[in-house]
Amino acid sequence: MKYPSNIWEEELKNKVANDYFWQFDCTKIIGNVDFCVTKHQSKKELSKFESRPLRKKITYFFI
Repeated sequence: MKYPSNIWEEELKNKVANDYFWQFDCTKIIGNVDFCVTKHQSKKELSKFESRPLRKKITYFFI
C-alpha cells in the first residue's frame, strides 16, 4: 500500500497497523520502541506479564 509522504508519523503508524496488522494489538508502548505488534492478550495474561519479566518471544516490526 502506498501512503502520502506528507502525513504525520503517528498517522502513518495507525494506517500501517490498520492495513497490515489488523489482527494484532498495535497499541502497546514498550520503552522507546516506535511501533509494536503483539498478539491480543486477556487481562489475566496481561497482568501476569506486567508483574514479572516477559519470557515469551514476541516479534517486533519496526518501520
